[in-house]
Amino acid sequence: MVTPRSFKVRKCGVFCAGALVALALYPAPARAGMFAFMTPTGAMTGGGPVNAEADLTTSAGSILVTLRNLQANPKDVAQLLSDFSFTVGGGGR
Repeated sequence: MVTPRSFKVRKCGVFCAGALVALALYPAPARAGMFAFMTPTGAMTGGGPVNAEADLTTSAGSILVTLRNLQANPKDVAQLLSDFSFTVGGGGR
């Protein structure tokens, strides 16, 4: 026999389980983050030592890319920062 109290508990249990499933499947909002990439210590090219940094800062709907050539007094074109690439994926769309 189902009493009114046990029906309420069962109804809440089903509703709460459905709400948890919906929250688990709903995509999380984008979070801000910063990612830094640097050349390894002692990195070299055919033109000499290199030293560079790339910072990617993410926020809702945007990516800020900051590139820095940290090599002091470059003597060869191969020591200059010439390109950078990355791939954006996911986003649920």
